[in-house]
Amino acid sequence: MLWQCMIQDYLVQQGLDLALQDEKPSDMKESEWSTIQKKAVSTIRLALSPQIKVTVLKETSPKKLWETLESKFASKTLTNRLMMRMDLYSLKMEEGGSVIDHINKFNEQVSRLLNAGETIKDEEQGLLLLASLPKSFKPFVQSMIAGRTTLRLDEIKVTVLKETSPKKLWETLESKFASKTLTNRLMMRMDLYSLKMEEGGSVIDHINKFNEQVSRLLNAGETIKDEEQWLLLLASLPKSLKPFVQSMIAERTTLRLDEVMTALKESQRMIGGEESSGDSHLLAAVSVEKGRKKKSDQLGRRSQLRDMSTVRCYYCEKLGHTKNGCPEVKEDLQILKEKKGKSKEASFANVITYEDDLL
Repeated sequence: MLWQCMIQDYLVQQGLDLALQDEKPSDMKESEWSTIQKKAVSTIRLALSPQIKVTVLKETSPKKLWETLESKFASKTLTNRLMMRMDLYSLKMEEGGSVIDHINKFNEQVSRLLNAGETIKDEEQGLLLLASLPKSFKPFVQSMIAGRTTLRLDEIKVTVLKETSPKKLWETLESKFASKTLTNRLMMRMDLYSLKMEEGGSVIDHINKFNEQVSRLLNAGETIKDEEQWLLLLASLPKSLKPFVQSMIAERTTLRLDEVMTALKESQRMIGGEESSGDSHLLAAVSVEKGRKKKSDQLGRRSQLRDMSTVRCYYCEKLGHTKNGCPEVKEDLQILKEKKGKSKEASFANVITYEDDLL
């Protein structure tokens, strides 16, 4: 992984890479070995962000520190992988923003996925980068994929970085590509990647549009895995549904497209009418919170034994607990209960339930 490579490079440059060995070299003095160990620990810590550093302050052995970091941050769990996919699919460049900064952010997101063992084809990366550009770049995007049989990420990046405005990009590409015939497959992929639900829009209408886009691709002979479909659907939702998205992904081992659609429709049904837009944030968490209680008895003993210091709550985003024991969830539930009355509470428990495999 990238972070492992960087830290190893730091140690090699300082002549401290021996510190990661299990035992002291036979020809080295104990005092010299101790000094190398201390310097290695210091070097590794200097390469860490403050948020990560505080979780490993007790480690005094470079070997143990290295192993701790690997166990904490080399995770390839489904939740981490899905959240990174979501970050990539949701990445958007703001109008008037820096193209260079945006490409750097894009590269960072892709690198995180590749380091986690994910495979992202070059063509998919290119399409995702194009789909992340603002509306003013639409002529550039259309020209970039017009009449193409192949699409390379490096070519897109070079072309984008050469020009400073959408107009110049358009003029450059008009002279570069004579053909204006759109490649249906690429355009349909672009339509799917760019699909976004507006704030306050109808969930049913959005799901219908999503299904229509997917059907067009499938009918054209494209293959879209179920996991990719529901990730794209979640990434297409507005910011107000972010708690719902996080709740759907958090701590999952499996998830299906039909599950996501059913939960999304049910969530929309329950927040429709009397509930305010602010309540919808809590409802997404409540739907998962209620479902997980069914397994709390089975998993309670394991949860007591687990070190929770590095576990992050997907509701309040603080370390030390999951959503099951989040004090903010309990407070918000009480507020909502007082606001809506006890009659509402029973209906929340009927929302789609999810299994909790983290604890």
